Amino acid sequence: LRELQVTPFAPRLPVGFDTQLRATGVYSDNTTRDLTWYVSWTSDLPEIGSIDAYATLRLGRPGTATITATLGAIRGTTTVTVTAATLTAITLGNPS
Repeated sequence: LRELQVTPFAPRLPVGFDTQLRATGVYSDNTTRDLTWYVSWTSDLPEIGSIDAYATLRLGRPGTATITATLGAIRGTTTVTVTAATLTAITLGNPS
C-alpha cells in the first residue's frame, strides 16, 4: 500500500448535511482497492465534522475540519468546509 485517497476531495456542505466518504488504497503496482471499511476514521474538529466507523460524515457547525483515514502507517485526508447555508426553495420539474 502506497497511498490512501479520501473522497470526496474537499467537500463544501451545509450544516446538518450527512455524506458518505470513501478511502481508496493505491498500491505500488498502481492497482486500487476500496478500503473504506478497513481504515480508522478521525476528525481533528468533531464539533464541525464528525466521522463514524462506517465513514458517515455528520456536519455540526460552520467551519473547516480535516478528516483522516489511517491504515497502518499510511494516511489519507480530506478537508471538509461546513457552511451556514440554508435551504431557501425547492423546485419541482416535469420528468421527461
